[in-house]
Amino acid sequence: MNYLLRIDEAKSHETSNISFLSSLSDYRLEKKLAIIREQMIIAEKNKQGEAIELLKIWERQVIEARVLKHEQQPVQAEMTEIERELAEIEAQEEKVEKRTKILEGLTKQSEEATIDDEETTTEYQPPSDNQLKLF
Repeated sequence: MNYLLRIDEAKSHETSNISFLSSLSDYRLEKKLAIIREQMIIAEKNKQGEAIELLKIWERQVIEARVLKHEQQPVQAEMTEIERELAEIEAQEEKVEKRTKILEGLTKQSEEATIDDEETTTEYQPPSDNQLKLF
């Protein structure tokens, strides 16, 4: 593939190239950038203008990918923190729901026990004379 076709391809797929490159590690991006710059020096020595142009496009794409990657990292960290907070909130809500059900159950039992006590409890009556005579 000659350089002109590669230049056109690099320009037409710029967005997808940058997106792909931004998924790579910083180490790999740094290594790619170093290799591209070494190739640029060689291309300049050999006076290969089209190769230099292609390498400059690639260099710019790698740099843009690094910038994009660093811009996305705080957002990703914030999203992770938000997701963690949401999970904690959901867990707390589940605990509250369980406690509410337990409390409702205890309240029902208490009310039922109170009703049973009221039914079995008789009004206090002082002892009659007939009962006292037995002693």
